[in-house]
Amino acid sequence: MTHRVIDADGHICETKELWEEYVPSSYRDHTIRMDKDNNGCDRFWINGIAYENSLSARACLPWGMDDPNNPPTWDDIIPGSYDGKARLAVMDEEGLAHALLFPSIYLRSGDITDVNVAAATCHGYNEWIADMCRDGKGRLDAVGLVPLQSVEAATKEVSHISNLGLKGITFRPERYNGLALYDEALVPFWNAISAHDLFACVHGSFGVQMPSFANSRYTNRFFTHMICHPFEQMAACLDIICGGVLERHPDLRVAFLESGLGWLEYWLHRMDEHFEVMGSETPWLTRRP
Repeated sequence: MTHRVIDADGHICETKELWEEYVPSSYRDHTIRMDKDNNGCDRFWINGIAYENSLSARACLPWGMDDPNNPPTWDDIIPGSYDGKARLAVMDEEGLAHALLFPSIYLRSGDITDVNVAAATCHGYNEWIADMCRDGKGRLDAVGLVPLQSVEAATKEVSHISNLGLKGITFRPERYNGLALYDEALVPFWNAISAHDLFACVHGSFGVQMPSFANSRYTNRFFTHMICHPFEQMAACLDIICGGVLERHPDLRVAFLESGLGWLEYWLHRMDEHFEVMGSETPWLTRRP
């Protein structure tokens, strides 16, 4: 029996073509981009501010963490990270039949403070990744980014994502401007996702500037990376399930990415246990989580 192996959380690496050709020039200085300083070291730009950055390339290359004294740069990323045809060659080598693609440094789009820049950044990324998928001969699909800094802008982008033929949408688990995922302001957003038959993917990353469990306690990268994915995903899962999002939108499909699976059985059991004992606190739930 032959089994098809699917990469359900494959990452790409954004290139300068994205921020130079797909993001309007009026927003380029404040979008996410990479360049080099006078010493040839990578710089990560966001909100018009540059940060020395060697972690992005290190995290995006299989050997990137091997020698901290000789880190790779963004110029070293392999073509399979940004070229659809080259990606297929890598997939053939690894025995992958299909891949669903996610951003890398553009996962930080939640840190963009200006709503218009955030919207332009997500819009440009979605155009860029759709073009990459077109070179994938039907074996590459992707999710689109939404600018949840504005519910209106995010809802509008859902339609654009659908029109591009992307399969779902993705956003960070941290709260955008303090907005909980169960907030009624997000009803049009969830409705749009269901109406376009897309799925919602919650996907975080470390190093974020948005208020989070990790950066509220730690500065050490070992610690922040340890907790940023599972803790934030547990909170997002709690918001979506016990906050009544799935109750109000029964056709909505949601995935929680890059946080492992071991916590889920415990977390769902704890939700059911709390529903039995404290269900009066969540009157909008009509069944066990």
